[in-house]
Amino acid sequence: MLKKIVSKLLKKKIGFFGKYEKFSDALEKCDGYHNNNLIKHVYNQNVNAIKKNMYEQDGIIYENPIINKFILNFFLKNIVENQNFSFTRKIKILDYGGSFGNLFYSLRNFIHLNFEWDIVEQKKKVDLAKKSKYFRDVNFKYNYESLKKYDLIIFNTSYQYLFDPFTQFNKLRTRSNNFIFTNIILNNTNKNYIRIENPDPKVYEYKYPCWFFSKKFLFNNLFKKFKIITNKIDNPPYPLIRNENYYNILLIKK
Repeated sequence: MLKKIVSKLLKKKIGFFGKYEKFSDALEKCDGYHNNNLIKHVYNQNVNAIKKNMYEQDGIIYENPIINKFILNFFLKNIVENQNFSFTRKIKILDYGGSFGNLFYSLRNFIHLNFEWDIVEQKKKVDLAKKSKYFRDVNFKYNYESLKKYDLIIFNTSYQYLFDPFTQFNKLRTRSNNFIFTNIILNNTNKNYIRIENPDPKVYEYKYPCWFFSKKFLFNNLFKKFKIITNKIDNPPYPLIRNENYYNILLIKK
């Protein structure tokens, strides 16, 4: 059954294709990273979702919030169950690559905590969000050099799409003791490489470069000063080849 599903997806050109060492080489073959039409479409869908008291995810509007359980469990175990925790204190979150705040709106209405929520995004998205009255509950930024300290920094299906993810993390590693990465793809080789993602056309038809990180490199080098908690995703969104797997990762500074 699984082989038939994978075969159908590959025939439709859905999933990951090619193999590149440089992000810029893959970017030349893609049309979604800075596409104005896509950015405007996602913006409009977010506005429509907020107006209807609904939720946006990848340009699709849903009646109920879609929240990664790995993120939700962090709040339940490390904040809500903490006897010394005060519900009046603002929880400072940096949602890196958080689009127009879909995680914030979903999580706020689900867990009812007092968030101070910052999002770092492309300037085009930040400019749109700041002009709209619908996104006033979120602080949008495109210059992360002036960021403060955070209780948690989240890369919610965003870290693998950054142009230079290693430099970005090294600049942020002193800004929090806790980091979460969701839907990150790790490989069991010694190399980091890039493949091009062809999303399901039901979402949109734009292509993106996507990093496939060496698990050894991340854990033994970039994340070596952190306690690492992982959750392997057994039902991946798109088919992968052997030695590649989706993970959720929590880093806690030692």
